[in-house]
Amino acid sequence: MKNLPYRWYDILILIFVIGIAMVSMLLLASEILFNQNRDTISISTVGFLVLIALSTACFNWAKTFDAQVFEQADIVKKLHRSGSRCIFAAICFITASLSKYVFMNYDKFERHLPFAQDFTKFILGIGYLIPFMLAFFLSYYVIARLSFVYLEAKKIFKN
Repeated sequence: MKNLPYRWYDILILIFVIGIAMVSMLLLASEILFNQNRDTISISTVGFLVLIALSTACFNWAKTFDAQVFEQADIVKKLHRSGSRCIFAAICFITASLSKYVFMNYDKFERHLPFAQDFTKFILGIGYLIPFMLAFFLSYYVIARLSFVYLEAKKIFKN
């Protein structure tokens, strides 16, 4: 029992944090982001800002570790990777927001496009759903990854 890498309450907290993050993201995505008639530009902007702030936190947290020590170098690499994924997810949020804006205001753009058809609106609909889904899954992955990095850092500094 003493050789376990994590304590039971660490695992319980991790499951709780990941579960809350997944449930809240699924509710947000299903109710608000994927609704074609709802304006989600402000939500996308908030998601962009939160992910940029999280990437900044990842990069700043990585500075607190010594990259010369083998165990800490692995944590620094994981934090840099998580920060990069946060930036990519933030870019996906902005791309999805722009695509959804064009999708919602398609009637205004339709007369200026020589190839305006229903197929174009279908492509625009897919064009905002895919970046939203990608940003959603990347955000979830980063939150889960950071939870494990926290447990690894806690284990290193406890010894």
